[in-house]
Amino acid sequence: MKKVLIFFAVISLSIINLNCFAQLTMTHGDVYNYNVGDIFLIRSYCHNVSGNQFDPTDTLYEKTSILNKYFSLNSDTVFYNCLVKTKYVQPAQWASPPFIVTYHNITDTLVYTDLHSPIQNYPFMITYPCYRDSIDSIYSQPYTYCSRKIWHKEYISGTNCFEEPFQKYDYVEGCGGPYHYYFDASSGCLNYRNLIYYKKGSDTCGANISFTTEVAALANLESEINIFPNPASSFTTIIFSEQQNQTCLIITDILGKEIKRLNFTGRQLRIEKGEISNGIYFVQITDEKKNVVTKKIVIE
Repeated sequence: MKKVLIFFAVISLSIINLNCFAQLTMTHGDVYNYNVGDIFLIRSYCHNVSGNQFDPTDTLYEKTSILNKYFSLNSDTVFYNCLVKTKYVQPAQWASPPFIVTYHNITDTLVYTDLHSPIQNYPFMITYPCYRDSIDSIYSQPYTYCSRKIWHKEYISGTNCFEEPFQKYDYVEGCGGPYHYYFDASSGCLNYRNLIYYKKGSDTCGANISFTTEVAALANLESEINIFPNPASSFTTIIFSEQQNQTCLIITDILGKEIKRLNFTGRQLRIEKGEISNGIYFVQITDEKKNVVTKKIVIE
């Protein structure tokens, strides 16, 4: 009878240990578990430590809204169709206005795989020979991502390191990542990528910013631009409903390679096929108010 009790005691301790270990892991599926209607707002920016780090820096806001969700046949890869609104704020020193703001509005597909694997294996982690150790921890706090579970990874420099880059990463359950803070000694820059707001179902957390006016401006600009003929065989014409003044146009192929760049003033711009090969191209149009719209052109 005593042997039986000892056996069950050992089994019970093993189960407790397994449960404790399970709490110390987080999978890709846990982190990238989004639902239709979820919204995530990310702020990315850099401070140069060689100067006044409170000086204005380039800032990119990305607001991602989940539109659709589906899995691969083996359920180990998830696909999300989403709407991405970006707001890029660039300081213009000694200029008026003091900041240049660029808006963009695109649809995209997010893909995450290895959903059952621990997030510790995620390839964003960078290692340097000078690091002596790293800290792994999973925790939640009321004022950090509104108590959502966080997996935190932090690298520690060795005692003989000189300006060795340091890195801190957060992965948030159901809200993605990595959200990071790291120093790059080669550029003297502190880099940040922070989740500043999320909405999941009825839960919201953080400070939201409005893109309503900006998206309306983009919608107006989009409706004011027509391309005809499209598809085109020998030429196509970009037609604006209003007079343009030094509008910038950049034509790229599907791989992002720049094919042509020009500034345009007027209402109609004819683009000859010339040496442009058959295929799909994108024309990025930036007006004088720094609104940005991308249109597709097919050459055949």
